[in-house]
Amino acid sequence: MRRLPVTWGWMSKRPVPHEVMDAWFTPLWTSAEIRRDLRAYVLGVPPRSELLAWAGKLRDFDRPALVVWAAEDRVMPPEHGRGLAGLLPRAGLVEVEDSYTLIPRGPAAAAQCAHPVLPAGGRGSFRVGGARPHPGAGLRGPGGPDRPPDAVP
Repeated sequence: MRRLPVTWGWMSKRPVPHEVMDAWFTPLWTSAEIRRDLRAYVLGVPPRSELLAWAGKLRDFDRPALVVWAAEDRVMPPEHGRGLAGLLPRAGLVEVEDSYTLIPRGPAAAAQCAHPVLPAGGRGSFRVGGARPHPGAGLRGPGGPDRPPDAVP
């Protein structure tokens, strides 16, 4: 059941260990408050026009941002990540190869991605896993043109 495309099959390229998934869902199964909050969240999605207005406000965000997106995502396609990075004036984009929505990398890998992608005041992007630059990246660093110095293998 967990690997079906309509459940978690398209969220993770490889099976999520049962103990991990159980830890994610145990609070939902055991807490009426969490079920109440989930219901409110699911039923409270604003109209499309409001969501688009919120997305447009991202252009006003003047801080560095890092968009980490799965290169093979079937649920949230890579062009959505590119679009999000395009809305943020100081965004970097990392496309993680060999991955779906639930990117199998820990916080240390994400932190390693952030350093070379977000140069002071600049924009840049590259692909994790082979470190191929994303088209039009323009990132420069000690690793050479369009190659981050500390690319995650």
